[in-house]
Amino acid sequence: ETESDLAWRAPAHRRGREQLALGCIKNRVVPHQNVNDELGTPFYDCAEEIDEALGESVVGAAVFAQSGGPTTVINSSMAGAVLEAMKSPKVFTKLYGAKNGILGVLQEELFDFGKEKIEDLKGLRTTPAAAAGSCRYKVKSDADYSRIVEVFKAHNIRYFFYAGGNDSMDTADKVSRLAREQNYEMAVMGIP
Repeated sequence: ETESDLAWRAPAHRRGREQLALGCIKNRVVPHQNVNDELGTPFYDCAEEIDEALGESVVGAAVFAQSGGPTTVINSSMAGAVLEAMKSPKVFTKLYGAKNGILGVLQEELFDFGKEKIEDLKGLRTTPAAAAGSCRYKVKSDADYSRIVEVFKAHNIRYFFYAGGNDSMDTADKVSRLAREQNYEMAVMGIP
């Protein structure tokens, strides 16, 4: 088994929400098989679906943002998603982070994860706080949603990964719908 295969089979209690981030990142595949390992620990296994999905990928940049309370979990989720995306440079042409969550997107304050050391990104798995910055800004206006899609278009961002709670998932859903309405092909994933 490769390192990637092992990541899919890591018990959920050890990898936590990072496991969900890994499941989400590979091109619109959401982990759907909830199975148990030999100890009865649930984990997600969708490696076959991920391999199939890679052949139909949209090519472009990805942006990763965090919102809500700064915790080790939110860093681990983002680190897992970014590290997994780095394994597919033909799909993800650039990996951006949004400074202070969705506010970083709105204000076009993006940084390049490609300039970060792999060791530092791996260290985020156990680091408290929100490494990319966080916010509790509720996106409510049509102007804000339009601005988000405008920034994505300007940077050819075709993948948006948003780690956070219910409001963040609502924002991710609305951004996805607006992009679809504007015929802008992209994948938007909420990372719980």
